[in-house]
Amino acid sequence: MGCSQDIIQAALLVGTAIGFLVSSFIFTGWGLGEFFQLREKRQKKYQKLTRTTEKLLKENQFVTLTDLVFESGLSPKECKQFLDKFVVEVDGDIESNEFGKIYYRFPTAKSIKFKELKGE
Repeated sequence: MGCSQDIIQAALLVGTAIGFLVSSFIFTGWGLGEFFQLREKRQKKYQKLTRTTEKLLKENQFVTLTDLVFESGLSPKECKQFLDKFVVEVDGDIESNEFGKIYYRFPTAKSIKFKELKGE
């Protein structure tokens, strides 16, 4: 009788381990898919912001947060985060006028190779 209980316990342990492994594979696969979708989404957003910034810089040598939000259709938070990183990445300047309006100025705008920028 003790032997059959040991066999049952061993079978339960094996079944539990197999269930754990199967669920781990399922959730890991789902997690990886979500990770790659999120990464692709961020990349598309970055590309949209760089294209919009490039368009705005063809009109001026500066970009305002308001202009980028309006033209890109993205949130002010996303646009500000982008501009704060982008100004460092391409050696731009942040300036403000006497009314406190902030300008992201890019004196070397004509030499920026927008198509080569990859983002995060």
